[in-house]
Amino acid sequence: WLLFPPRESLRLFSLALEIDDGAKKTAMFRSWTTVTLVLSKKDLDKATIQEIKDFAKNNKFDIIYMPFDFTPNKNLKFKEPYYYNAVSNLLKNKNKFYKNYVFDVESVTDDKPFYFNFFKISKFNELRKIIGQKWNPLFDSGFLLFFMLIQAVILALIFILLPIKIFNKNKIHKKIRKNLLVYFFAIGISYLFIEIVLIQKFILFLGHIIFSSSVIIFSMLLFSSLGALYSQRFRVKKLKNIISIIFISIIFYLFLINFFIDFFISLNLILK
Repeated sequence: WLLFPPRESLRLFSLALEIDDGAKKTAMFRSWTTVTLVLSKKDLDKATIQEIKDFAKNNKFDIIYMPFDFTPNKNLKFKEPYYYNAVSNLLKNKNKFYKNYVFDVESVTDDKPFYFNFFKISKFNELRKIIGQKWNPLFDSGFLLFFMLIQAVILALIFILLPIKIFNKNKIHKKIRKNLLVYFFAIGISYLFIEIVLIQKFILFLGHIIFSSSVIIFSMLLFSSLGALYSQRFRVKKLKNIISIIFISIIFYLFLINFFIDFFISLNLILK
């Protein structure tokens, strides 16, 4: 989609650059609402370029980029050729552009797979000045996740810590409850860290974030419940040894998970 400031179109172009480093096989044009990128198997010759120019002219589209000379912002005129300027700066110095641009438009990878996450907290104030009173860019998924985190922290302070502060008068109980809070907070954070890493790793393996999230969350909750049930019914001896084994197992698993994914990734989804 044609969005301002440009982000989806630039990420698409940055992905194309990973295949076509010199941008000799790539062309991009736009309508009022959409951007289209064309990526060829071979370098675009003059005949192909002319076909694209004729197509854009007949349909009143504007060319954002092509390897040969063209006139940007010709048919559907903006105040400035924003998209052409952005793509030109991206081609001049890719790393500098990625660092300075208000959105994160670097190409996605297996380790950073979220295509629609453009959020850069370091550029928030700069973006707010650019868009003025328009909040549309702030409804992207990356921005919403950040605001949801802030909301969750505020609600946690109000409904968990504040009641404890108000109603906890006994100093002995205060110390005990403080230790319990730290204990359960540490468990929750470590649980989330492992869960998030596994969800991210299994997106590639299972092919979709929904499958990965469902499988990992279900599995972790199931086996956590079984572990809790076991610890209630049977007396646990040598707890330190058990914790050490769990820690070592997690470390081994993190190192072996890439081998595991590479080995089984070709299997049918049901088998995986």
